[in-house]
Amino acid sequence: MQNVRVLIVEDFKPLCEHLSELLSCFEGIQIIGLAANGAEALKSCAELLPDVVLMDINMPLMNGLTATHLIRQQFPHTQVVILTLTPQSQIRSDTGAYAYLEKTSVTIESLVDTLKAVPA
Repeated sequence: MQNVRVLIVEDFKPLCEHLSELLSCFEGIQIIGLAANGAEALKSCAELLPDVVLMDINMPLMNGLTATHLIRQQFPHTQVVILTLTPQSQIRSDTGAYAYLEKTSVTIESLVDTLKAVPA
């Protein structure tokens, strides 16, 4: 099985680093970069060409919904998984994200399963 190359986009640095450490422990997941906002995510996508972007929504400079929409336009082979505190029912934008996961209820195992299930 080929590794899923993941870019993590999260403005809360301790959570970003913790997710990176946790996800790196799972076979089949390769963390290739970290970004703190949507603008950094776009730049990192151009440089790193991730398979999947794990995206927060509420971030400075450019929020995750806008960034997801732009990533899906500019990098159609890169999928986005939204990981947020905002319930999916409150998200009014069709960004083209592959999945929406809520931070309050997701387990690391279900997050890994979702990342591995993203179509190549």
